[in-house]
Amino acid sequence: MSAQNRLRTSRDRTAYLAHLRRVRSRCAAGVVISAGFLLFAAQLRKADPDASAMRPEVFREPRQTPVTPRQFSVDSDGKSYLVTTFFDYDQSAMVVSTNNKLTLKPVLQLFRWRDMLNVSDLCVIWGDNVASEVYKDMNFYQGAYTCFPRYKEGRASVAARKYRGNQLAHNHILTNDPKLRRRLGSVRTGDQIRIRGKLVGYAHRGQVLRISSFTRDDNVCETIWLEELEILKRHQPVLRAVMVVVVVASAGLIGGIMAMTWRIMRLRQEETGKKWASWGREK
Repeated sequence: MSAQNRLRTSRDRTAYLAHLRRVRSRCAAGVVISAGFLLFAAQLRKADPDASAMRPEVFREPRQTPVTPRQFSVDSDGKSYLVTTFFDYDQSAMVVSTNNKLTLKPVLQLFRWRDMLNVSDLCVIWGDNVASEVYKDMNFYQGAYTCFPRYKEGRASVAARKYRGNQLAHNHILTNDPKLRRRLGSVRTGDQIRIRGKLVGYAHRGQVLRISSFTRDDNVCETIWLEELEILKRHQPVLRAVMVVVVVASAGLIGGIMAMTWRIMRLRQEETGKKWASWGREK
């Protein structure tokens, strides 16, 4: 007798259903444990890096060199933009907040001019703001086009003496290069990065969308045509990798739970159908 035929017997069917339920319960327990780990890991991810873990470049001021202004056209997501360059720009910094606009593409499509060239905003700090570790006494919040630093409760008097407003920047990053876009998408809070490109202004259909600040003292954002992006040092790379593995494993467990639930329902339906058929024959 084949294995399939043996499963058709009432005893084997009952044992098989019990086995599926046990496995499903274990998978559910695995999902709960994974969720608990991810919550714990998310709290660990919030821990700020120490100044001693910083690369030397992050303590330096950005380098800005005038260039002869030039204009060029660039296409992005079916739209044409006119970009005007003003300065070469080279900045190393620590990321304190990110806003990857590629994930908001459907929302951005609702805007009249649909700016799909500004694919990411990076709020970064450097210099004394890193050396003093004042960022540990602060939180950083991003709006649609801005970055707001705020002192943590009870830390304002201490942090205000250390914080340097001209060593924070909110960089609007422009690029249509797929590789640079993917790399931007991998940047996370706490990472140390180096950005090289041009400070620019750009327009669409004659409408100026944005012009970069040319100084760090005016609280206006930098608009950067990205040419190179180097991730100098990632923050907690091992923990980040483990979290990805756990998320993938959890997705597999959830898929297994759904498949086993479907199989259990089918077997129970078959069993119910056979009982009704048997009852009909007895009648």
